[in-house]
Amino acid sequence: MALSKLVDGLDEVDIKVHYTYYNENRVTPISIEFNELTSLGYIGLEAVIQSQIKYIGRMSVVRIAYKDKEGDYVDLTYNNYNIFLRTVGSADDDTPVINVRVTEGTSPGHYVQKSASEPIPGRESFIPARKELTFAPPEVQCKSSLDGNSGEILQCSPRAFGNGKQCGNCHLRLDHTSRQCRIEKCLTSQQCGDVSKHPEEKSILESASEHLKKLEKQLREKTLDLEMKQKAANSVKNSFTQRVRGYLINSNKDKYLLRTSDGKFVPRSGIVNTDIAKLEKYFNGKIPTDIAQAASTFQTIISTFDTTAGLRNRHQNPARHLLEQHAVRFPPTAALGRPPERQIDNRIDDHDDDLPPKKRQSLQTLMRSDQEMFM
Repeated sequence: MALSKLVDGLDEVDIKVHYTYYNENRVTPISIEFNELTSLGYIGLEAVIQSQIKYIGRMSVVRIAYKDKEGDYVDLTYNNYNIFLRTVGSADDDTPVINVRVTEGTSPGHYVQKSASEPIPGRESFIPARKELTFAPPEVQCKSSLDGNSGEILQCSPRAFGNGKQCGNCHLRLDHTSRQCRIEKCLTSQQCGDVSKHPEEKSILESASEHLKKLEKQLREKTLDLEMKQKAANSVKNSFTQRVRGYLINSNKDKYLLRTSDGKFVPRSGIVNTDIAKLEKYFNGKIPTDIAQAASTFQTIISTFDTTAGLRNRHQNPARHLLEQHAVRFPPTAALGRPPERQIDNRIDDHDDDLPPKKRQSLQTLMRSDQEMFM
């Protein structure tokens, strides 16, 4: 009976797939059109079942059996797939239901009768004499045909295999010229793998390589610049000035903050930087361990620094002792510098009134020259 006569008006088939899921019997229905079932074949049906049921999809080898009219499960293979289709098509219902059982494993292989000389597995364990002995497993050395012909291949002349001359037409190394070539002309390096035979692609590749080198150079420069900026930012962030600046301003806001016309406060940079320099000199550039606690002493340190610095800045004339030996008197608050001529004349007049005019003039000239020498 032809298959077409059995399937008139048959559109859809319901397949009930029976399988064991962790020692539990399960059934999953699958609906498929009969025409699709016919066109898929055994491999297609197996793929559909594995795609619909994920547990079966994880099986490496699938064994399928279908239930015939007598209630027997028949192994479904590539060879008897047409019998399976006839079983489906001969169903009485408009939408037939086919029971399929899926297990993991392979179909039974061909039975090969062993010779009498071969040992029967499992019988050696029952022989008492063999239990006391240890036998090494048998080793079989196989030699492939390539190993057997390796000597002949090495003895052959290299010319027998060609020297790999490249063709100018197909760009393949098949030991023929462009006149002898029967292959179509090579149009792109993707066919032959040799860019040098295609000048346009070679120029594009070279320009791309040059552009890539420029980009890599720019990337290295940008990376180096970024690293330098990060190091500079970290050094500034951890510097004495940045760590102490906020605590110094908070220690005396009236001194370090200036109120603008819009009501906002801005720091007096000149005063802040000057006092930070004083603190840095006092602490020898080392950041205090507890800045919050040390901030309470900042104003005391700055005021003490201003007092001691004022005394140190009052310079004495290095020639004062020598000039005093020549009848020069310095006032108590005399600073380093050239005294006015009026004071010098007065000193001379006060102490040397009895000198003659010429001698007084020469002494005055000598004193001026001494002062200019030591200033």
